[in-house]
Amino acid sequence: MNNQGNHYIIVLLIVIACALASPSFADALNEKKLAIEFNMTYNKISLNEPILINLVIKNHHSEPVEFNLGSDGVGSFEFSIHKQGSPSAKHYKYPSPWGTSRTGLRQLAPGEIYTDTLIVNKWFSADTPGLYKITPQIVAPLSTTLSNKNQLTKATIQLQITPRNAERLKRRADE
Repeated sequence: MNNQGNHYIIVLLIVIACALASPSFADALNEKKLAIEFNMTYNKISLNEPILINLVIKNHHSEPVEFNLGSDGVGSFEFSIHKQGSPSAKHYKYPSPWGTSRTGLRQLAPGEIYTDTLIVNKWFSADTPGLYKITPQIVAPLSTTLSNKNQLTKATIQLQITPRNAERLKRRADE
């Protein structure tokens, strides 16, 4: 092989090595392996009604996947909440537990789905009606088994809080 052929091979190897080391390439490899979704059953609620966000994690990987949701299964979640008309969003972290807490370590078999409901009121209480943008995010590395250890997972959800409605609160309590 001549020198020009060696140069092409070296350049090709360098390009491949850079692509494999690139976080966006690693993310692309892991994309769809662990699908995370945040959604709300009710995007319009009454003042004093629980703010509930559904978490869905799907394992599309061919192997079991371990992930950690933090202490008490919620310690890795943070919320940014912006009320329409406010100058900026406020950021809320889960309070560190005193004493013993439960582990947030979970495992999903291939094709398995994990679901949970986050009670946002543990982080934040709305005291006035209005339109809110809630951004839940998982801030700790979620997967302990996939190569993408530094994922930051978040979504933005709109929530309208109406004035307190005792009848609606009663119906929701009966559910």
